[in-house]
Amino acid sequence: ELPGAVEFVEKAKELCTVSVAHTDSNYDHAKAAFDAGATHLTHLYNAMPGIHHRKPGPVLAAWESGASVEVICDGIHVHPSVIRMTFALFGDDRVILVSDSMAGTGLPDGDYLLGGQSVMKQGARAVLKDHPDILAGSVTDLYTGFRKAVREMGISLVSAVKAVTVNPARIAGIDQDYGSLETGRYADILLVNENLEIQRII
Repeated sequence: ELPGAVEFVEKAKELCTVSVAHTDSNYDHAKAAFDAGATHLTHLYNAMPGIHHRKPGPVLAAWESGASVEVICDGIHVHPSVIRMTFALFGDDRVILVSDSMAGTGLPDGDYLLGGQSVMKQGARAVLKDHPDILAGSVTDLYTGFRKAVREMGISLVSAVKAVTVNPARIAGIDQDYGSLETGRYADILLVNENLEIQRII
């Protein structure tokens, strides 16, 4: 939504994947960025206008443009019904589950820093200490979020696995080495039981 953004996208797309993120853009601004070469949307729904029937915003601009999207799956940033809607709308080839984990992940409740800002961790929530109504990243690791998506949010195992393996690898441009159990790929493998509890890491 800022001056020069479209021109920046046109140049940057030659060097990297360009993602629309944490934006106040409306549908037209976001669509212009996608038309110029942006192909991804970071932290879907968070810190951006929502979907309104007269103001569709960046979410539907991403959908219509064929962009991939990443969604925080900690059960706090995005409601489970909206996670289900995202998979239904975008399809499981275009969704990436992310953690948005910050420094307090896996550590006791207390105060931590995020980008120079004071953050308070309480249970599964991390909020700005000076503005406790504002989420400040997540304290849920990606595997826990993946399990939540399958066991609590109704996402199929196949779709969720794609969203944490081959999809992000493809979008990052490293799928020739990572993201699938193909001959010649790096063997980053989790062996899990029926409850998706990790039994072994290879």
